[in-house]
Parts: sequence; C-alpha cells; structure tokens
Amino acid sequence: MSFKSYAKTALSLFLVLLIIVSVFSFTASADTIVEYNPEGTTNPTGAPVYSGLTGDCIWEYNPENKTLTISGYGNMGSENEAEKYPWHNLDINNLIIGNGVKSIPKAAFYNCGLETLEIADTLESISEEAFYSCRNLKAASIPDSVTSLGENIFSGCYALQTVKLPDKTSFIPDGIFSDCTGLTGVNIPNTATVIGIAAFYGCESLQKITIPSNVKVIERSAFRYCTNLATINIPAGLTNIQPGAFTNTAWLNRKPAGIVYINNMAYTFSGSPASVTIKKNTSKICDEAFNGCTSIKKVKISSGVKSIGAFAFYNCPSLSSVSIPSTVKSIGTEAFSENKALKKLKIPKSVTQIGDHAYGFSFYYDSKTDKSEYRLISGSKVYGAVGSAAFKYAFNSAFINPKGVEFHTDFYRKQSAKISGIASGSAKVSYKTSNKKIASVNSSGKIKGVKKGTATITFSQSNKTWKFKVHIKNPKLNAKKKTLKKGKTFKLKITGKVGKAKFSSSNKKIATVSKKGKIKAKKKGNATITVKTNGIKLKCKIKVKK
Repeated sequence: MSFKSYAKTALSLFLVLLIIVSVFSFTASADTIVEYNPEGTTNPTGAPVYSGLTGDCIWEYNPENKTLTISGYGNMGSENEAEKYPWHNLDINNLIIGNGVKSIPKAAFYNCGLETLEIADTLESISEEAFYSCRNLKAASIPDSVTSLGENIFSGCYALQTVKLPDKTSFIPDGIFSDCTGLTGVNIPNTATVIGIAAFYGCESLQKITIPSNVKVIERSAFRYCTNLATINIPAGLTNIQPGAFTNTAWLNRKPAGIVYINNMAYTFSGSPASVTIKKNTSKICDEAFNGCTSIKKVKISSGVKSIGAFAFYNCPSLSSVSIPSTVKSIGTEAFSENKALKKLKIPKSVTQIGDHAYGFSFYYDSKTDKSEYRLISGSKVYGAVGSAAFKYAFNSAFINPKGVEFHTDFYRKQSAKISGIASGSAKVSYKTSNKKIASVNSSGKIKGVKKGTATITFSQSNKTWKFKVHIKNPKLNAKKKTLKKGKTFKLKITGKVGKAKFSSSNKKIATVSKKGKIKAKKKGNATITVKTNGIKLKCKIKVKK
C-alpha cells in the first residue's frame, strides 16, 4: 500500500470515529440543550428543545430560572404567528433581548408569562402585538435606539404599571397600551406628533397625562374608558381631536352639561336643550360633536367657525333650523344627514368644500338583500349662490338620487349671475325661465332678477336636465324706523343693492343723511329718509329726541 492510499484510509477511519463520538455526545446531552427542530418543540428522542436559530439570531432557554435569551446580530425573523415561534409553549418569566438584535417580529411573545423584560440598546424595531397579553409584565423600558413601534405591542398587559418610550418617538401607535388596566405612568415624548387610535383605551389606573406641544392629532378613542383620568394637560396648538378620544374619562365626565370647548373647538356636547349657540370665535365644530342629539331643534353657528366636521349634526331628528355664517369654508361628510326635520339648509358662498351626503340623505340597509343605499329625504332644499359649492352639491346629488336635493337661490332686483360648474363637454347647453317677468336667462346662462317673485330656471345638455328655483326679492334696509337723540348718528345699510343708491331727507332740520347713508339727528321732531336703489324706493322713519 502506497503512502497516499494509507493516508486516505486513515482519514476515512478518523471521520467515522468523529461521527460516532458526535452522535454519542448528542444523545448524552439530549435531555438538556439540543438544536432547534423546525418541525416542533421536541427533538426525535422526545426531549424538549431549549435552543436554536430564529432568523439571524440564536435563542436559548434556561428552564431553571425560566429565562429566554435572544442573542446574535440581525433580525429575529418574521413568523407572524405566536404558535410558530419555537419558544411558544415554554414557561418564560424573564426575557433578555441581547446586544446586536435589531428587531422583534410580530406576536413574538404573544400571551407569554413574562414578568421582566430587558432590551439592549441595539434594537431598532418592535412589530405589532409583540408582547400582546403578557399579563404578568409590570414594567418596560424601550431603548432610544428603537425607531419603529407597531400596533398593540402591549395591549392586554394588565399588570403593566410603568413604561418608558423612546425619546424620539413621533407616533404613539394604535392600541399600543389598550386595556393595560394597571398602567399608572407613561412618558409621551416631546417629539410625538400623533397619538394613535385607542392608544390608551381602557387604561383605568391612569390618572394624569400631559400631551406634549408637538402633538397635532389625537385619534379616535385614544383615551376612551380611562375612567380615572382626571387631569389632561392639552397644548394650545392642538387642533385635531377625533371623536371619542376622551369618552368616559373622569376629565370629560366632570364637565358641566353643554358644549365642551377645547382650544376654541366645539369638541362634544351633553345635555338636552332645544336651542344651541356656538360661541363667537370658535374655530371649528369637531367631527360628531352633536351626533345623535335628539333634543336640539335650533342651532346658531356664530361668526368665526371655519369648518363643520364630518357627522357633526348627524341624526339629530328634531333639528329644523341651522344658521351658518359666512366664515365657514368646509362642511364634512354627512354633517347634517339623517335629519328629516331639517327641510332647508342655507349654505353661504364662503363654503368651498362639501362632503358626500352632507345634507338631505338617509342611509338605508336591507338585511334581506344585503344591499345598502343613500335615499333622498323628501323636501330637502339647499339655498345658496348660483355656481357655488352648494349649487354643485345639489346638482351632483342627482347622480345619487334621480331627483337630487332641491336647489334654491335668493336674488335681488337687477342682480345677475351666470350658471357654471354643472354642464361639461362641448355639447350645447340650452337655458329657459318659467317667467321672464320675474327672472330672465340668456343663451349663455346669465340670470337676472327682474321683479319680486319666484321663477324656475331650467338648463339642459344632451339628455340631462336640471332645474332650480330663483326667488327675487327687493332690497331692504337694516332699519325701517329709528329713534335717535339729538347729535347722534346712525348708518343705513342696504342688503341687495346693485350699483349706487341715492339718499334724501324729508326734513333736513330734523335729520340729515349723507351720500353714503349716514344719518345725523339735528333737533327734536320726525323725518323720513328715502333711499332709491334698483328702481325702487325704501324708507326709514326717524324720530329725534332731546
């Protein structure tokens, strides 16, 4: 035998011996630590598995102190279901996320018996439901290295009392602490801009919270059912608080009946009055603020309000009168829907945005056919300016219901406006009026008020026809009679004036009037101020006292 053949034979015998020793060693230690078996939680000999690979990392479990350690460098993997993680059925009291581990995947420790949690400052992300329903966990400190947090991470951790979030957290995720009934303290970092949906839902032990100044949005149900939360410090710059954010908190429940204002926003309402007035300089009416208020019959929205939120006055069955000021720019989705008593809604020209089904519709669902639709509430009328958002809303509603919401507009003698914003394409549009003596319309769609009365304007394109009513009114003064003391003044104002107006006094010794309508009381007596405008005369009787 050559030396080369001898060497090959010797090497083969050595490898066989090495395999035998390895198998023996493996068998001898099978009751302590074995390699991860992807098919289950036991190895072929039936012994439990206490270590193995998970993604780029290694997991090891010590049954004596019930400690699970994740070590290595990289991500833990992405099984996405709690039952698929190899440690799922182990009795774990302590968890150590070691140096180098970058991520904790979805539901990794779902419903685990954790009591303590230690996370190294190399971790970068924690996915949704990572510690969901870890009912024995009392405290958690998430290092500042974590830049991504998922939804419902600690949801259902009933024993959790204190938590430290990373200093640079910008978004408090949806449901992150929902139903953490024992939670008494948590820091919301100054970098946070949004508090997510149901983030602190049901945190019954939480008594005080400070919202940082950078927070711009508090989402729906964020603090709902925090029944002992009595102190909420809200920054002045917070302008977006979603419905139900503070429902059933001690803070809200202790508010007196009526409108609850937050930072000049009409946030919500409680009580049962027949009439409600939104105070001046209120910036907005929040979504669902008066949703389902059955007692309200009349609403006055004072000047200053810029937006009326979605569902703001949804399903207020007694509501029959609403006044909207010219400061309002937007009306949200279904803001006044489901209100059968509200037969008329006057929308000012200032409104440039109107949400779907904002007014005049009721939602209908047929359980037998599983079909749903919006149905027009009979008699619903929108009043507004021709060509305005209200005009377009009324006619666009015809695509939902063949009749659509009726559109009405108030005109004054000699006032004119051009129809626009409905017909489209190159097809010819034809126009006509039901009464030329009341309101005229030319071939280009220009309407002009002629005299007091009501006329119907019809315009057609191809096979589509639209109709609306024009109510022509005479101009009017801000006062028909006025009592003044000698030396005092009063300014006459005209609504519906087109062009210049001429003012005159029946007795200048008693009262004078300027070209711009400023009246000055001269001496005791009576005088009549006459105003000529739009081809008619208006009069105001003046009585001067000493």
